[in-house]
This record gives sequence, C-alpha cells and structure tokens, in this order.
Amino acid sequence: MNLNDPQLTFEAKITGLVQGVNFRLYTQNRARQLGVKGWVKNHLDGSVRVLARGPHPCLLQLIESLWIGPTNAHVDNIDITWIPSQSVSTHFSVIR
Repeated sequence: MNLNDPQLTFEAKITGLVQGVNFRLYTQNRARQLGVKGWVKNHLDGSVRVLARGPHPCLLQLIESLWIGPTNAHVDNIDITWIPSQSVSTHFSVIR
C-alpha cells in the first residue's frame, strides 16, 4: 500500500450479526457521505463484503464506521486486505 497514492482500495470481510440488520444500507450511506466509491454485498457464508476506493483518511473513517455498524448489528471481526488500486464504479452501491 502506497499512502502517497491519492486513491487507495481495500476489500473487507465483515463477520458477526451483519445480515438482516441493514448493514449494507448503512455502509452505502456512510461511504457516500465520505465520498468513497465501490460496493457492499451479502455473502453466502453470512458475512458482508465491501470493496472501497478513496482517499486514505476517508477509507480509515469508513473502516471505523464498519466496526460500529447499524443499531442492531454486532461486528465480530473485519478482515481488511489493501489491494492494488483498481477501477470501481463512480458511486457506492449495494449489490444484491
């Protein structure tokens, strides 16, 4: 990860009580507030996956928000992988 790069990208796997509690909508709203692009989706194993691209400070704020989650969520763990920057959509979307 090169912190001098103006845009960084991470993939995250969030585990715990994160499905059926509006976690995707919460993540989308927070990412859009921060100007982060990418997507969030439920995974078959009960986790939520996130791909996010943006300035490093904004991504760190998003990660902090992921730990908090919406009211009824309970996050047990977040595995973050910083990946080579890649093109993502021009906004942040929920993938169904």
